[in-house]
Amino acid sequence: MDSIDLNIARFTSVSMRSDSFRKLKAAQKSLAGRGIICSEQEIFRGLLQLYLRKWRGRGSRASSLRRYNLKGKNYVVKSLYIESGFSAALWTRAVHSGITISRMLDFAIRHYLLIYMNQLFDSGQSAVPSPIQYGCITWQNSGVSLQYVQLVTHLLPQSMPP
Repeated sequence: MDSIDLNIARFTSVSMRSDSFRKLKAAQKSLAGRGIICSEQEIFRGLLQLYLRKWRGRGSRASSLRRYNLKGKNYVVKSLYIESGFSAALWTRAVHSGITISRMLDFAIRHYLLIYMNQLFDSGQSAVPSPIQYGCITWQNSGVSLQYVQLVTHLLPQSMPP
């Protein structure tokens, strides 16, 4: 079995309902109004951690992952940057429960977002920074050309708060 280096980033994407993504953006604006600045990646990470803490299975194991992107519904695809250790925990839960990480995140946004926001309001500070910070700016996106810049910052463990 290969060992997992917790500092290596795992780059993947998740798809979520457009309604859930609108709720996430509204929550991000609400947090910013109170002086708590959080990136999408920090909120994704916090919600997935909350999901893993609160999820209680039925003790059975699924035979395969369920389909999520159904025809006729609007979905938004977003990038997800997480550490290998956290990714392994999420994938273990996904395989055990038969629910994709996209569906876990969508469920967490719909059910745990207010709990997560209240935790941030009570603490009065930003979310615990993720070791991987991600940002993207698009200048031009047309059928002919695409101009954008992506910035990914990796924080070393010694620079993280305790």
